[in-house]
Amino acid sequence: LFQYFWMEALYSYRLVSWEKPTQGLYKLNTDDCSLCNPGLIGGGGVLRDSSSALLFGFSILFGIMTNAQVKIKSLHFEV
Repeated sequence: LFQYFWMEALYSYRLVSWEKPTQGLYKLNTDDCSLCNPGLIGGGGVLRDSSSALLFGFSILFGIMTNAQVKIKSLHFEV
């Protein structure tokens, strides 16, 4: 019984949706992920226009670092 409540506390769910940008604008969505902390870390993103058409996509492997380090490194690639 304890294990069930413990596992329930680890996970939460929420509905996420993507909204296209205003006509004539573009939207850049990025994210990063890791295997452990510290661990192997990478990131990527997509650029879409107001009709939701994919204009550009990218991914990059940052190497082994902590989650905090990858957040800072991701800012460099997002700007």
